Amino acid sequence: MSFHSRPQPRRLHALLVLLTTGMAVGTGLVVATPASGTVLPSIGARTAEQSAARPPWIPSDAELERSGATIGEVVIVPEDVFDTDDSNDDATLFRVVNHLHISTRPETIESQLLFTSGQAYSGHALAESERILRSSRYLYDASIRPVSYHDGVVDVEVRSRDVWTLTPGFSFGRSGGKNTASLELEELNLFGRGTQLSVGAVSGVDRDSKSIIYRDRQLFDSWWGLSMELS
Repeated sequence: MSFHSRPQPRRLHALLVLLTTGMAVGTGLVVATPASGTVLPSIGARTAEQSAARPPWIPSDAELERSGATIGEVVIVPEDVFDTDDSNDDATLFRVVNHLHISTRPETIESQLLFTSGQAYSGHALAESERILRSSRYLYDASIRPVSYHDGVVDVEVRSRDVWTLTPGFSFGRSGGKNTASLELEELNLFGRGTQLSVGAVSGVDRDSKSIIYRDRQLFDSWWGLSMELS
């Protein structure tokens, strides 16, 4: 398994502001919410699903499977939120975002693959692994394709691109003659490991509360999950 970091052309053209908050002002109430998805690729955003182009000299999946080809080197290429080598993303703001953002670890990507080096080549395993990666809330895009074929061995490239996953939230108001406030901070890709950590505090009219949520879909890089909520 090989891990590389190489630029990928970006198609994101919005010019945005990092971690700004929209302010909704009403009578006796001011609410601050996270910035809209026009600032950064939103957590729910995905590129249009399409098959990654493979070199024309590599046989089709069916031909590789019939010939008994095996998987050779698996190259994992995790990428930042913005590709600053692209002129569209070459801006100070986007470089700051990349600097602050902790990229998804190659091991996190690897643990979700349904194939590994030495196994028989399966086009279905590659396609299903790509689907799993694309369903991750902390990835904007993922593609898997064979990039080399020699002596019955297929080398595979796994490429992913992150989204900004740190979401702050704050609200303040007044009700029944008392001030109310809430604060929440959520990270969906803690330390690049694909785990979720949410911390919240609410000061209400009747009571105050605090909460912590921790979720790990692949505990210790396995297919076991862990979910905890304290309040």
